[in-house]
Amino acid sequence: MKIYDRESHGHFTVRDNESGNEWIINPDIYLTSRQLRKMWVRPDMIVQIAHHIEDKWVEKGFSDLSVYAAVS
Repeated sequence: MKIYDRESHGHFTVRDNESGNEWIINPDIYLTSRQLRKMWVRPDMIVQIAHHIEDKWVEKGFSDLSVYAAVS
């Protein structure tokens, strides 16, 4: 049986591994409010949006990135 909280919140941190700079990213710029509510309780969706955020930052010219999710 799966047990998980239906209400969670969080943010993503993008780290430039070359410079060490970090930025906190609120995923609401990439997702609708409905998607956000569902994402925070679905680990597979958290991974998907982390990859999406990385792809968007690579398009901006960054090359060596790490994306972390903080969920509470």
